[in-house]
Amino acid sequence: MSILHIYVPETGFGASCDWALRVAGTVQLGAGDWSQLPQANQTVLILAASRVLFTQVQLPAVGQNKMRELLAFAVEDKLLTEPDKVHTVAAARKPNGETAVAIIDKAWLRQQLAFLRQHGIQADKMLAETLLPPLENNAWSLVWNGQGGFVRSSMVAGFVVDGGDAQTPPMALTLALDEAHAGNTAPERLMIYQMPGASTPHWTGIECEQRGTWTWQSADTTSAAAFNLLQGEFAPPSKARAWTQQWRPAFALLGVTSHRFFKRSANVRAYLLPPKF
Repeated sequence: MSILHIYVPETGFGASCDWALRVAGTVQLGAGDWSQLPQANQTVLILAASRVLFTQVQLPAVGQNKMRELLAFAVEDKLLTEPDKVHTVAAARKPNGETAVAIIDKAWLRQQLAFLRQHGIQADKMLAETLLPPLENNAWSLVWNGQGGFVRSSMVAGFVVDGGDAQTPPMALTLALDEAHAGNTAPERLMIYQMPGASTPHWTGIECEQRGTWTWQSADTTSAAAFNLLQGEFAPPSKARAWTQQWRPAFALLGVTSHRFFKRSANVRAYLLPPKF
């Protein structure tokens, strides 16, 4: 089984792309023109953390179709735009109704997928970069670029941070920790994964542990794979459906030919058979 991971940057796709091909436990890294992408059994997009907003909402116990109808309006008070302009995906609903939701700009996402189709690429899944860092007990994971980055705070939650430096933590991180302390859900420590070239932070009042260098290409996507962002109207066609669509013209031609053949055969048979009295 070969899996091709393609990174979707915050600015969207351009003339080239970064990718990672995983085959039988090995990882091949690459970057370049779209025509040079390797073939794979499955194509998975890794969406930049800054392009996904994670939040929590309360949802009733309803069917999947009804859930999709409720999602956009359930997050309306958390948006600066109209609900119909965002693509929302919900994780598994907890017994108390609390549900993690990922929110993406719909027009932007549609544009990126259309770009891929123009290059003959059909994505099977899309995963949020936010959910790639490993989680440890009683800890949050921070991917740090020297001025900001993103935090994974649970299996299906995280947020983007910026405006910090080696001496001062980002404001969004400080506020999130304060809120977590108020709700008795604060982590005991912060696991820091540094991007190449990032300065090591030394923040007072926050227990930090270094976890080495971070690159999305080397990340384990297993835990994030359960939260596929390509759902609803953006769900990819099944392999069988795609195969059927590919061969539909041939089937149509076969149907016309068969119809003509059987009609001609019936005429010949009627001519050869003796008349009935």
